[in-house]
Amino acid sequence: MNSITIAGIVGKDAEHRVLNDGTHVASFSIADSQGKDKTIWWNVNLWGRKAESLHAYIIKGTKVTVSGSVSEETWNDKTTGEVRKSLRVKVSDILLQSNRQDFQESRPKPPPVVEAPEEDIPF
Repeated sequence: MNSITIAGIVGKDAEHRVLNDGTHVASFSIADSQGKDKTIWWNVNLWGRKAESLHAYIIKGTKVTVSGSVSEETWNDKTTGEVRKSLRVKVSDILLQSNRQDFQESRPKPPPVVEAPEEDIPF
């Protein structure tokens, strides 16, 4: 079995979906900077309960470290008919490295609670 660990920055918010069998999947990309002018983009899938509970926190700009296995996908390009290949990482472990304040700022804020003055209460 192969194994890989990648540390980088999430390229866009995770796309969360639920498969017909009820399995949750969160798909996102990670930018792995290799120096001044080189970045490797990794396509990543997080599965199951981790995908269900963490997808809302996997947002563009979040620093993450993932570990998992790499698989190769092959398909025919619709326009050219050429065989294309890409690598995809199936995540087994994920570490969100952004701080709590980053998560709180990115989540929707609940509406403010407004208390009615005592004279407006009908009893």
